[in-house]
Amino acid sequence: MCGLSDYTYKVIYTCSGEEVKSRLQEPGVLIYKVLPLFSSSESTHYQTLKRVFSEQYRVDENKLVVCREKEDISAKSVQSPHDTDCHYRNKDDQKVKGYSINITESCDEDRPLNLIGHVDVRKASTSDTSFLQEGIEKAQEVFPDKIEATHADGAYHNPDNQQYCKDNKINLFLHAIQ
Repeated sequence: MCGLSDYTYKVIYTCSGEEVKSRLQEPGVLIYKVLPLFSSSESTHYQTLKRVFSEQYRVDENKLVVCREKEDISAKSVQSPHDTDCHYRNKDDQKVKGYSINITESCDEDRPLNLIGHVDVRKASTSDTSFLQEGIEKAQEVFPDKIEATHADGAYHNPDNQQYCKDNKINLFLHAIQ
């Protein structure tokens, strides 16, 4: 049986791993029974249900519906029935569902006003390294002066980004290198 802990600011329900698997298996069995009934459907709801079943469950050799092991479930699996495009990411023990955002802004010390040059929103499973080059290119379209330097968190570091900055004569300053 699941336990209940009550704090002044939150309620926490705890279950053992087996209890979680048992509870998750029940909707899998239901989905497995429902899917054939609507197999000719083109609706997005049916397609989402079909996708959830294929990503979260499997039918074993005894024709029983079982939950997939968490290692077998992709970060690109359905995280929300309301937004099936969002993804999952576990970065530095921080679990994120949804999207990542990258904001490119000017940081000129000699100018009193710094501006946002580009905003990029992508699925949470997108690596930070993939934001850098496009962020620079899009910001360069907005700012009239040539970008001479970029400051980025160490998570944006990879050989391709180093080479890109070198090829474009941009000094790459990495902070908080991992």
